[in-house]
Amino acid sequence: ITSDGDTISFRALSARAEALSVTLLRAGLRPGDRVGILLPRGAEAAAAFFGVAGAGGVAVMVNELYQPRQIDHVLADAGAGFLLTDEDLISTLTRDLDFSGIRVTRADVRADELAAPTERAPTDPAQLVYTSGSTGQPKGVLVSHGNLWAGALTVARYLDVRSDDRIASVLPFGFVYGFNQLMCCLVSGATLVVERASLAQDLAVSLAENRITTLAAVPPLWLQLL
Repeated sequence: ITSDGDTISFRALSARAEALSVTLLRAGLRPGDRVGILLPRGAEAAAAFFGVAGAGGVAVMVNELYQPRQIDHVLADAGAGFLLTDEDLISTLTRDLDFSGIRVTRADVRADELAAPTERAPTDPAQLVYTSGSTGQPKGVLVSHGNLWAGALTVARYLDVRSDDRIASVLPFGFVYGFNQLMCCLVSGATLVVERASLAQDLAVSLAENRITTLAAVPPLWLQLL
């Protein structure tokens, strides 16, 4: 994963995820417990997801652009007892969250603690994905480990994603389409490049500079790029 000029390898990402798994297990996480992940799109959010999965929990990726009331709804609806977040991100919110569970930040994780992943079956839940809420409050959809893996393999294969591809990440990980870019990189060995340009013309320049080979976007962005 490349983000803001920094690059993290698959090995380093795995180590971060394992260290986080140990932290969660020591905090009392049990298999099947829901864990909210409110982190900026990038390596830390990716490590958080795999850390939760490795500890046997169910990851709830929260859109970092959500307002406090939306975040509160998702965490409460999911029954999250843990929240992985960043104090800098929390400080940008208009108010603190109504979350009474266990908060875990980067400062709580010891990088030297590694552990083998908790054994899980393909039918065990891996993720709760929330809809955009365009027809009401966001609704959670349960995804199993088997669902997640089969979906990643299917998309990577029909798009012919290869290890030398560089995939642009422009959509939130809390959005199925955005999270899929990360999973395609995982199964193919490709590089995920986190794009943060807010204007289409800046994104066009960045896509060229970062030698992007694959871009997934929603219709409004395609229109802006054209």
